[in-house]
Amino acid sequence: MNDPATWALVEGLENLDQMESSCKEDISKSRLMASRDRLISAKFCAYIEGDETPQLKRFDLVEAKNFARLAEIEEGCVASLTQLLAKLAARRRRMLVRLEESRSLE
Repeated sequence: MNDPATWALVEGLENLDQMESSCKEDISKSRLMASRDRLISAKFCAYIEGDETPQLKRFDLVEAKNFARLAEIEEGCVASLTQLLAKLAARRRRMLVRLEESRSLE
């Protein structure tokens, strides 16, 4: 366990832990933002029916579309980050296999 390659693997696993934690936090934040934006969009859609003037209806429709688009962007971030998290998990598995192999050689 004292060879430099083994320690490099251990260090790499620690770095992966940090990256995975950060990625999970970002996914959580993006999911919350997407939910919030969808809710705001729905509120603006609800206001449209109560608006008496065409200008207010247009304004509320534009805002509803803007928040819906923001939600789509956040959902895209969630998808990208989820893919990144899967890649990090695959890298972790490979590193753990290498670590086990190095331990078995001792």
